[in-house]
Amino acid sequence: MNEIPPHPTRANDIWISVTMIGVMLSIGVGVISVNKTLTDAAVTQEARFIRLEETVKSLREDLNEYRQTQTRNNNNERYSNGDATK
Repeated sequence: MNEIPPHPTRANDIWISVTMIGVMLSIGVGVISVNKTLTDAAVTQEARFIRLEETVKSLREDLNEYRQTQTRNNNNERYSNGDATK
């Protein structure tokens, strides 16, 4: 019977395979790098938002405290001259 001899490996075939493996590795490393960069950016933004939320919360508390102080001062001024009818 006639057997077909195996395909001889040519130098071009090896370089094509090596190049394809190199391209695939480069793409994999690039994807991992972009993923890491985006994750770091997301963590940084989250930390900024948390600090901003804490600042806003603190300012709201300060504003409420200021309003309460102003209300108390206004109530005390009404009766400071001894006239309870004001």
